[in-house]
Amino acid sequence: MEHAANANKDSRGRRLINNNSCIEMTPRILLVSLTNDVGAERVAATLANNGALCATLSPRGFYSARTRYCSLHFPLPDNHGIWLGTLAAHSGLERAKRIWAPDAVVPLDDVAAWLLRGLATGKKASPQLRNLIVRSIGSPSGYQACISRLDLMRTAASLGIRIPQFFEADNAVSARKAADALDYPVVMKSEFTCGGHGVSIVRNSSDLGGKFEEAAHLRGSAGRRMRAFMRTKLWQKAGLPCAYGLPPILQAYVDGRPAMHTLCAWNGRVLQGVSFVAERVHPEPTGSSTLVRHVEHAEMAEAAASLVEKLGCSGFVSFDFILDKQGQSFLIEMNSRPIATTHLGERFGHDLGGAFVAQLRGEQAWSPRRVIPEQRMIALFPKELERDPTTLRTRWPEEVIHDVPTQDPALVGAYLERLARVHRDHTDRFRELLPPADEHSVTADGEERHARRWLSAVRSSRPIAP
Repeated sequence: MEHAANANKDSRGRRLINNNSCIEMTPRILLVSLTNDVGAERVAATLANNGALCATLSPRGFYSARTRYCSLHFPLPDNHGIWLGTLAAHSGLERAKRIWAPDAVVPLDDVAAWLLRGLATGKKASPQLRNLIVRSIGSPSGYQACISRLDLMRTAASLGIRIPQFFEADNAVSARKAADALDYPVVMKSEFTCGGHGVSIVRNSSDLGGKFEEAAHLRGSAGRRMRAFMRTKLWQKAGLPCAYGLPPILQAYVDGRPAMHTLCAWNGRVLQGVSFVAERVHPEPTGSSTLVRHVEHAEMAEAAASLVEKLGCSGFVSFDFILDKQGQSFLIEMNSRPIATTHLGERFGHDLGGAFVAQLRGEQAWSPRRVIPEQRMIALFPKELERDPTTLRTRWPEEVIHDVPTQDPALVGAYLERLARVHRDHTDRFRELLPPADEHSVTADGEERHARRWLSAVRSSRPIAP
């Protein structure tokens, strides 16, 4: 029986397909993190819980390196402010490909998403690495629209997707003409910026000149402009497909609520997707979502599916929208990576991680796990607490689900360290909730106990502040 069971496996335990190709019984997924953003690393839990083996490539101390769901860490040098880790990312990817042989690679931030596309289409990477990247993130023919705000708007317009009216602002004169045509306020966006940076709302003509100069890197101290220039040169040397001084774009301002549709895809076909509306963002008005509510929104899902098909996307991607007062969606952004709500799809019957792992296994008949009916808002941890350090106390548990990863105590500890830095007046209170400093001497039970202590504290009626 054992011999028969193993007859269709190779020496690595992979399932053989037609005696030629093979698929990992336990898919190996390499997560790549080059900027220490909060939230996307939570996708590791949903991938691992669906049977994948996850590793991370990142500088030491990054959130993706702290989660227990990444069993292996390929370290990169620290970034030191201008993301020097990107210079070592290519060699790190080649090493991970050679040593660990991942079945897929998933970027956790925009810089990683840009770098993978640059390596896939450039000459720096080995053919094996280029093939892995293309298999993981999709067709190179769609890469430009995945990383360029201007090209995304042009592609969406060609598909008939509802978008705000937009212009490319080549210079200050054309920016002024465009803003007059759009009518104030307008939204100005720089290329190759992320995390809410490079996006500003221009309220009137007197603000336009300064905002344009800042977006086009024409304003600021000589040191700031030099840092931006040097950062771009470092990125280009690392293999990132970006250029210094690209003109910003102007979009018409749409009055409404931010919303998002996050999904996983394979060769231009959506496997699973889920939508949320942002009830709070931080910082206002263009920051990331901190408090969200699940919605089923057909127009957002259809627009996302049309773009995924056109661009030939694979892996995890997300689209940002504005929902106006009539509930109509306007596409405004694309993130070619998981976001902080990607792991929440399982809660609402849209298990993105499960669908992606099933695809890597070659499973044809896969369906999401049970749906948990839920109408409450979800506070993204630690983002909502960073926005308002009293919110967990004042809204527990009738109105909000607090998405605290209690099964991942080391990650909770890393989040609390961040909160202690952000809210220095609450430092003593946060320190009481941190795991012991010597993490090597802490057992899993001990870490779990500290995580539960934190959860108990935020559930209680005690104020968060000391």
